[in-house]
Amino acid sequence: MASPIRRRTFSGSRFFSPVDSDQELNDLEVENVFGDGNESLNGSASDIDSSPTKQYRRPGTASKINYSPFRPSTVMSNLQRGNVQTTTPSVIQNMSIHQMAAQGELVLLTQEIKDGCDINKADDSGFTPILWASANGQMSSVEYLLENGACINTVGNHGENSLLLSSCYGYSDIVLELLKLGMDINYRDESGSSALIYSAFNNHLSCIQLLLEWGADITIINEDNHTAFDLAVGQGHKAAQQIIERHMLGMFEDPS
Repeated sequence: MASPIRRRTFSGSRFFSPVDSDQELNDLEVENVFGDGNESLNGSASDIDSSPTKQYRRPGTASKINYSPFRPSTVMSNLQRGNVQTTTPSVIQNMSIHQMAAQGELVLLTQEIKDGCDINKADDSGFTPILWASANGQMSSVEYLLENGACINTVGNHGENSLLLSSCYGYSDIVLELLKLGMDINYRDESGSSALIYSAFNNHLSCIQLLLEWGADITIINEDNHTAFDLAVGQGHKAAQQIIERHMLGMFEDPS
C-alpha cells in the first residue's frame, strides 16, 4: 500500500525538541543539533526534512512507521514538564522563531515577536511558525500565534497546512481548534492527501473520529487513487478501519 507521506532522505543534523528525560541530556541534544549556529531550521531541504508529504513508496512497500520530520514521538514541551527552560543559555541565542514555536517556548517567542520578527516568517520549506507548532503538538504556541496575527491558512512548499500537519501527527486538540476557526476540512496538499487520509494512514483514532464527526469527505482519493479507508486497510489499522466502516454504515441509516 502506497503511503501518503512523501519521504526524502537528508544529511546532517535534525531537529530535536526536548524529550521527557534528563534536562542536561536534552540540552546536549539541542546543542548538538544547533552546533555553532550555522545549522538551523532555516536550512535547506537537504539538511532537514520538514514536510509530512514525502516521496511515495511503491505499492506493497509502505512502512507502518509514523514519519515525523520534527522530533521523537516522546516529545514533551517545557510547559508540560513544568521546567523553566529547555535549552542552555548558549543555545537560546541560536534558536529561530520556528524552533521556539515548535518547542513551546512562549517567553522567547513573545520576545522575538516584540522585537519585530515576522510572525509569518517562512523557512526554506515554506513552513511558518504556526506550521511548526501544529506539527509538534504545541497548542499553546498555536493559540498564541493566532491571537497575535499569524495567518491560519499559510502552506508549505508542498501544500502542507496546519490542519494536515496536526492530523498527520495525531494532535486532535489542535485539529479541533483549527476546525472551529473554519479551516477547510477537505483541503488537500499537492499529493491529493487530506487530513483524514493522513490520520488514517498514521492510525490516529481520535483525529479520524473527530474529522468524520465534522464532515470529512471519505471519498477523497490521493494521487495514488487511495482513500483514507484504503490506507487504513492497507496498513493493517483495524481500529481505524472500524471507525470509518461504522461511519459509512451510519450514512445509510434511516434518519427517522
